[in-house]
Amino acid sequence: MESAPLWVSIGGRLQALNATPGNRKNEGVRERGRTWTDRYVGAGGLAVEVTFRPGNNSCPREKIELDEGCEFFDVAATVRVTGGSSPIVGTYLATGTCGC
Repeated sequence: MESAPLWVSIGGRLQALNATPGNRKNEGVRERGRTWTDRYVGAGGLAVEVTFRPGNNSCPREKIELDEGCEFFDVAATVRVTGGSSPIVGTYLATGTCGC
């Protein structure tokens, strides 16, 4: 499955970056110590690579102890922005959740 576009704000304007063909590497490997990567490209040579890894689990302990689990998982990511003369070029660290 291909990713939806990645939206970035550059100079206050939103720009859509398209997922590169076959952009997902190691999808579905969500074990501690493993990573998966999404890649996107935009106008002017702008490219973004997001490398995800499992984050600290924020699922409530009582759900884990009852083996119910949560309908989400926590991620940490390293976001590398390259190319073009964009002011957002650089490396960023992020955290978040995926799921419903």
